Amino acid sequence: MKNKTKTILIIIGIVLTAFLLILIIGNSKCGDGICQKWEERKGSCPQDCLVDGIPKEFVPLYTELEYQLNKFENNLPATANKDHDPIFAAELLTANSNRGKDLLAPNGIIGANYELDRLEELGVEGVVISINFPLFYPPFHDDSSEQEAYLDFYKKVAESVDSRGMKLIIENNFIFTQEGISTLNLKEFYNDLSIEEYHEARSKTAITIAKELRPDYLTIVIEPDTEAKQTGKPVNDVTLQTEYVNDVLNKLEENQITGVKIGAGVGTWHPEYKEFTTSFANTDIDYIDTHVYPINHDFFERVLTIADIARSKGKPVTMSETWLFKAAETELGSVTETSVFARDAFSFWEPLDQKFLEVTVKLAYAEEFEFVSPFWTKYFYVYLDYDKVHRKSSEEIIALSSAEAGKNIVEGGKFTSTGLKYKELIRNFDHF
Repeated sequence: MKNKTKTILIIIGIVLTAFLLILIIGNSKCGDGICQKWEERKGSCPQDCLVDGIPKEFVPLYTELEYQLNKFENNLPATANKDHDPIFAAELLTANSNRGKDLLAPNGIIGANYELDRLEELGVEGVVISINFPLFYPPFHDDSSEQEAYLDFYKKVAESVDSRGMKLIIENNFIFTQEGISTLNLKEFYNDLSIEEYHEARSKTAITIAKELRPDYLTIVIEPDTEAKQTGKPVNDVTLQTEYVNDVLNKLEENQITGVKIGAGVGTWHPEYKEFTTSFANTDIDYIDTHVYPINHDFFERVLTIADIARSKGKPVTMSETWLFKAAETELGSVTETSVFARDAFSFWEPLDQKFLEVTVKLAYAEEFEFVSPFWTKYFYVYLDYDKVHRKSSEEIIALSSAEAGKNIVEGGKFTSTGLKYKELIRNFDHF
């Protein structure tokens, strides 16, 4: 009898709960400012699930990143060296070698020139181009004419950069194997190379770039941890990478190639960032390079340590890639890069992206960086409305943002507030 009564009470409780939920949902109206679970889940009334224009689910992340930025900015010197004049560059995404054969399409060089026009309008003083192994390595290509086509493309880009009075900064690393980043399938190719063959081939590519394209700056090692992950080679090693740097320097001397500044570096998130930086700084390279993405933990502050190590060895420091990595500290190591890159597209991040650029420029002056370069420059031209696209997949969001940015690059005169902020930061130093 007791069990029967208990069962009846449970059933009554369930019915009452369901009735109350129906009543609440029925009385809840879009625009009442109350973020109901059903509204948040279905995205049917996004204005009720926003806090100061930020979707409720992203408020903790936004707050965390804003705090980290403010903390870092407050620790920078109150005054900076106004006599120092960093080169303010930007990534030329239309010429990134991860695009593979898309670069060789008839509109490949046209797109790169359009983007150079837009960057010139923003006052950008240099461009960073990723020209990665094995694009200039003959055995990679079935037909030698393909390699020649890639080289011809980049020669045209280099000429266009020079004609605009911009500095040409090239990163010579590795083409990604990660799906969604590169259009080329390189896993089998990398697997077939021994570590000795891999480094010999990489060094030949670096020499080809230095000889044929004559960049102002050429970074030959950066993100050794990512390189190991993408290529499957045991290159996340200080000694091995330092030997590679010295090998390239020796080959440049043997080939009597001068006038190209050579750099190497590491991402600030690397646990051995001090060891890599110190070892590279002890070679005859011209500068120490850095990549800055996550600013959680002490990752942003580490760039100051890298600059100190570089200066102690008489080397300038540079930042060839940086963008605000929109992941929480608790997500690092678990969140996928694709999902983070999709977050970048949402327009509610725009004030924080601008703040990140401002802090980066302050850093460049305070620590006398030789050049700095934001990476995700497509957000100089477009952001997407979260309300309209957040139910799409990460891949769809990334593709859509790239397509919309491309349209605005071609049409011209369409810049986001982030793009215009970078223009202002380049032109004006008064507010520092």
